[in-house]
Amino acid sequence: MVGVSVSVIGRMAKPLSSPRVTKLIAEKLVPHEAIAKRSCEIYEWGRGGSAEDNWFRAERELLGF
Repeated sequence: MVGVSVSVIGRMAKPLSSPRVTKLIAEKLVPHEAIAKRSCEIYEWGRGGSAEDNWFRAERELLGF
């Protein structure tokens, strides 16, 4: 996913390969393009809020919150 903007859900942990370093362990990545598409669907459905509200709602849905 080089050059693609994404939203990430994960946790901070020490991987077995590098126990001295804390890293973000990504559990799910969602491209911003998918979030934008879902945000537009929410808007078109007529039950959304502001553009920011729709974005955050779409992000939560796609990341599984």
